[in-house]
Amino acid sequence: MARLSNLQIIDHNTEIPEQCISEIINAQLEVYLPLAQAVDLQQEQKRIQKELQAKQSLLQNLEARLQNEGYVSKAPAHLIEQTKQQRTEVKNQIAKMQQQLTELF
Repeated sequence: MARLSNLQIIDHNTEIPEQCISEIINAQLEVYLPLAQAVDLQQEQKRIQKELQAKQSLLQNLEARLQNEGYVSKAPAHLIEQTKQQRTEVKNQIAKMQQQLTELF
């Protein structure tokens, strides 16, 4: 946002701008950054899709690990909990990337 040339504050009832990414700052503030003029949208789509595939693969690995009886029965409880937390974080990241793809394209 350092090179922001224009800042527009809109009401929460205003239609969301197209081809933007959003970031929730807090319960009262959500920022929308238009990307159409700033980046190559096709390149950005490819980048997000590649990252999304990597996260989906990681999620499959984490779920397989948690379904593995040997891992669950032998691993220390803190590692199992850490794996569950990582799975939750990856699921949230996947949802956010899917949202970004929807918002941009």
